[in-house]
Amino acid sequence: MNIRWSRNNWIIKIAILSLSLCLAGVSNASVIEKRLSGRILLQVESKGQAWYINPDDQEAYYLGRPSDAFQIMKTLGLGISNRDFDLLQVDMPKRIIGKIIIKVEDFGKAYYINPLDSKAYYLGRPSDAFQIMRTLGLGISNNDLNKFRKNTNNLLNKNTTKGYFEDGKLIPYQDKIYFGAFPNFGGREDFVSGERIDNFEKLLGENIYWAYFSDNWDDGIKYPKEDIDVIYNKGVIPFVRMMPRSDLKQYHKEENFSLENIINGNFDKEIHHWAQDAKENNIPLLIDFAVEMNGDWFPWSGYFNGKGEKEGYGDKEYFDGPEKYRDAYRHIIDIFREEKVFNVTWFFHPDIHAEPEEEWNKAKYYYPGDDYIDWIGFSIYGPQNNKESYWETFSEILKERYRSIKEISNEKPIAILEFGVSDDCLLGKKEEWIEDAFSSILNNQYFDFKAISYWHENWQEENGALASIQIDSSKESLDIFKRLSKNEKFIHSPEKRDDYLFNESQNTKKRYQPHLGESWQWQLTGNLNIDYDVDLYDIDLEESSKEVIDKIHKNGAKVICYFNAGAYEPYREDASKFSEDIIGKTMEGWEDEKWLDISKYEKFSDIMTERMDLAVFKNCDGIEPDNIDGYQNDTGFNISYDNQLEYNKWLANEAHRRNLSIALKNDIEQAGELVSYYDFAINEECFYYNECEKLEVFSKENKAVLGVEYELDIDEFCERANSYNYSWLKMSYELNGGRYSCRH
Repeated sequence: MNIRWSRNNWIIKIAILSLSLCLAGVSNASVIEKRLSGRILLQVESKGQAWYINPDDQEAYYLGRPSDAFQIMKTLGLGISNRDFDLLQVDMPKRIIGKIIIKVEDFGKAYYINPLDSKAYYLGRPSDAFQIMRTLGLGISNNDLNKFRKNTNNLLNKNTTKGYFEDGKLIPYQDKIYFGAFPNFGGREDFVSGERIDNFEKLLGENIYWAYFSDNWDDGIKYPKEDIDVIYNKGVIPFVRMMPRSDLKQYHKEENFSLENIINGNFDKEIHHWAQDAKENNIPLLIDFAVEMNGDWFPWSGYFNGKGEKEGYGDKEYFDGPEKYRDAYRHIIDIFREEKVFNVTWFFHPDIHAEPEEEWNKAKYYYPGDDYIDWIGFSIYGPQNNKESYWETFSEILKERYRSIKEISNEKPIAILEFGVSDDCLLGKKEEWIEDAFSSILNNQYFDFKAISYWHENWQEENGALASIQIDSSKESLDIFKRLSKNEKFIHSPEKRDDYLFNESQNTKKRYQPHLGESWQWQLTGNLNIDYDVDLYDIDLEESSKEVIDKIHKNGAKVICYFNAGAYEPYREDASKFSEDIIGKTMEGWEDEKWLDISKYEKFSDIMTERMDLAVFKNCDGIEPDNIDGYQNDTGFNISYDNQLEYNKWLANEAHRRNLSIALKNDIEQAGELVSYYDFAINEECFYYNECEKLEVFSKENKAVLGVEYELDIDEFCERANSYNYSWLKMSYELNGGRYSCRH
């Protein structure tokens, strides 16, 4: 969590002054460690980055991202019973001062024991943790923090050296750099093939984290699924350059896919479809739109769209060319937001060379804003062919022009999205330019670089000049590139296919898949009986302790954890978090439950993901989200079939991000469209309603179909259930443990 500077800056400045005075003259590292053991420190010279000094090993653990803090709490936290926690309020043992404790009987709630007052501070929600960091954190200089050994790898995701995504966004690491490339996808930059990725990686001797390619609109505005699938199936993240152009010619204005036409909505239908397909395909995407807009070569550049005029478009105080670009990019991102596409990381990509170098053409004027953009990147090239009559090293270019990138934003991670230089230049050597580039990157010259991407391509200019940018343009070039790219700071590939989806679970075991014919027991009320000889138990998430779940596991069974995903229950621990505007009519037959407006699920999505996180913490193997068929009921809201489908897919994706299996509860009419998202089915009374055949889409894929009947006698359904190989029970509506199994 990065704490931004505000009007209260002076408070932190006083804190760092106080700490500096306390440490003045203290050279013994062990003395410093002892004084600050268990404290939260704010790195005030680095945007307030927060660190926790673990009393057990005196190492500094980074608290920057939610996933980091979550993993630290999970790994370093000491489990404690409710009774013992209450005793702490009377007598706080010295051995736990400065530590993190977890109430294992109370949904894994985490508390920080502050060394200054020996009190327990709740770390439950991000806002709570932020307030504790801001209130109890002690400012520290970079120099003093460096006296501690920093633990930035050991407790974080195992993918610390591999990279990860969080909430669909590519997350930068503190001390690592993603390594991507354009692996020569041809002159149109869209001839994507796995072979070309393999060839580049073979040359490099390393994998690449992303593969960069162009989505040229001259072939139609459509999601390039085939290209994206090819890249992703190679274990590489797809990076898409949206290129709104009718042809590949440069130095002219685009008439069809003009910025004005995009802003005016002429292509909204196509862009909506693009977004929908991206969401449906559910592959992590990095996207930049209309790159190098501050040059004069691409048809979308400010140069061809009003330049520095102010009267032709929009705000009369803003330069027309940059403003049109900014609004067009915002328009596209807004469409993706409308479609609730969460698997895209947005990049802003100018060239470090503005052409022309005039005030109106500065990159900062094109910037859509921090609310829209996730990363800032830029292109930086040396001479691009063997007839160029100038020479500038990478570091010289940076020194001269880095301010043009710095002034865009102070809040976003920085990437080099394209860099390269030609071989056989008149005034310099390619291998020396490359070595200088890597030196600048690895030493954080002017920027704290978080990603780089090399442009691996050769071509011939119209004047016959040869552009030999590829890394193997000469033996010397290849040798130095291979050597420098092996630096341990580089992240070369995602560790596994699904690591982008969810980072907190840190669970590398294979997701549980209930198969057809598995036996089960379902109990949501009463004293839990775990003595049945069954393959899996389905029990209430909130009411069941981690110890009980662990005991079931020791008995050899799996555990599915139930929670209500479609209705409000006032007696639940998190009930107060639901806003009134999404709580609808009372559910028929269940007076304490009211339907939720799942057409606006983003208003309570964090509650549902917190429940899934609790399932992870308690070691559940899967989840059963109930009441996910509201569209068929009188909820008090206008919930459509498509609303329900979208919500149910979202639930499944979030479960799989946490390595949790998920059951399709009822919603039998959408089974055909959801079978690929859900791992098994749980149904109530499909034999009573004569609709069980609709669940065969699961049985055909050897996915378990579990169910109960309440009204029918066993001789009215058991024989049929067994013929389907369904696992069916006869139970009461209370689901209090009483049962008859058709497989008895």
